Amino acid sequence: MNRPGRFCCVVALTVGAAPARAQLGSLTSREAKQLVEMLPEVQAALKKGNCPSLEVDTHLGGPGNFWIQARGACWHVGDGESLLIGNYIVDRRKGIVDSSAPRAIDAKATALIAQARGRILSMSESLCLAAEGAGSEFGVGPGDPALSVKDATLPSDQWRRYSATLTLWDSKAIGRRLYEVSPETGSVSAAESGAEILAGTLTTLRANMLDLREPPSLSVRDVLEVAEHVPWVASKLSDRCSSMAVSTGFGLADELYVSVRSGCGADVDDKVVLSVNVLTGAIVDPERRIKLHFPEAQRIAEQALARLRQVKRDERSAVESRCRLSAAAR
Repeated sequence: MNRPGRFCCVVALTVGAAPARAQLGSLTSREAKQLVEMLPEVQAALKKGNCPSLEVDTHLGGPGNFWIQARGACWHVGDGESLLIGNYIVDRRKGIVDSSAPRAIDAKATALIAQARGRILSMSESLCLAAEGAGSEFGVGPGDPALSVKDATLPSDQWRRYSATLTLWDSKAIGRRLYEVSPETGSVSAAESGAEILAGTLTTLRANMLDLREPPSLSVRDVLEVAEHVPWVASKLSDRCSSMAVSTGFGLADELYVSVRSGCGADVDDKVVLSVNVLTGAIVDPERRIKLHFPEAQRIAEQALARLRQVKRDERSAVESRCRLSAAAR
C-alpha cells in the first residue's frame, strides 16, 4: 500500500534534543525516560488515558543531565487540567530524578546505571580503535607487521593511552606516536595535540561499536509503515484531507505515538490514534493501554525488526573482523 503524501514524518529538531556524542557510561535518553515514566503523576496520566509524551532536551538540564518534559497528548475535553504533567531533570551518571522519587525508581536507576557502565568500551575494543587510528595516520592497513600498538595507560590517566610504532627497512626508519582513546565515546586523539583522528575507516569502526550497544529499534519510517497497515487508519487516510504523522520526540521511552489529522481548512481534528513499541513492534491503544492485534501490521513490524537484527549481526561481524586484523599490531 503506497500513498505518497498521505503520511509524513515529523522529526523533532529542538536544539539539544539529542546528545552530540554517545556517553557509554551514562544513561541514554531512552533510559532517562524510563525513570520519568515511573513517576506517580506520569503513571496517573497513563491510567487516565492522557497519553503522556516525554520530550528530552540536553541543554536545559545543564551539563551531565537530561531535561525531560512530560505532557499529555490525549487530554480529554472537560479534564480541566493543563496539558503539562511536569518538567524533570535526570542526572545521567546517577539516575537521580528528584529527591522525592519513590524507592522503586531508585532501584530502577541503580540497575540502569550498572547497565550503562557495562557499555563502556573494553580494553580490547579501545586497543582496536587505537590501532585503526594509528594505521590511518601511518598509512598502513590493519594487520601490517610494520605497525605495533601497545597499551601505555597510567593509573592516573582519564583516557586510555596507546603507543604506536611504525618500523620500516630493518629498523632504519621508525615512526612513533601516542594516542588516547575515550572508553566512553570511542574517540581517538593524538595525545600530544589532542586533535581527534577522523579517518573514515576509524569513524565507521567506532560507529559500529557504539551502535552494537543499542537494541534494534524501529525507525520513524518503520512505524509509519506499520500504522499504514492498520485497517481503520488506512481507511482514515483514504480521505484527501487526512494525513498521518510520527515524531521522534512524541511518545514514551519505548513507544512512538501515531497521530492522524482529519479535515480540511479550519475544521481540523488532530488525534493520537495508536502507539507502536519500537523494540517489539507491538501496537497499543494509547488511551486504554491495551495491545491491538492487526496481523498484517504486525508482520510488517516483525520484518523490519528482523532486518534490523541482521544489520546488527553484520556490524558485529565487521567489527570482529577488523579487530582481528588489528590484533596483529599488538
